[in-house]
Amino acid sequence: MSAFSNQNVQVWANPSTDSRALLKPGFTNRISSAWTTTTNQGASFTIDLNLSTNTTHQVALYCMDWLGTGTLLEKIEVFDYADLSHALDVRNLQLPPNGVYLIWNLAGHKILRVTKQDANASNKALVSAIFFGGGS
Repeated sequence: MSAFSNQNVQVWANPSTDSRALLKPGFTNRISSAWTTTTNQGASFTIDLNLSTNTTHQVALYCMDWLGTGTLLEKIEVFDYADLSHALDVRNLQLPPNGVYLIWNLAGHKILRVTKQDANASNKALVSAIFFGGGS
């Protein structure tokens, strides 16, 4: 259903006592982690979502500034799989310290591209989780 390309994986704490960290599936403890870009400005990774039917599904990404710098800038674009030159939606954001859920209603085959926007050499664009809602 989904595949990642060019991402790195970073774990800050496992287990984590941070209430902003997500519960691990099937467990009662949390993990603070994310799929990330490199630290190069303009670096990106993609998430290939093949929602196999044309039924609309709610898709949510959880993004958070685990470093607490208040300077993480990223762009998330949604594309039809067949046309990576025209984004269906673009979200430019500065990641908040308490996290944010970005939500779309999507159907079919889509590509999400996560790009690091800032020039801070220690920052990375990141996504901590992806959630899928039922079809309608």
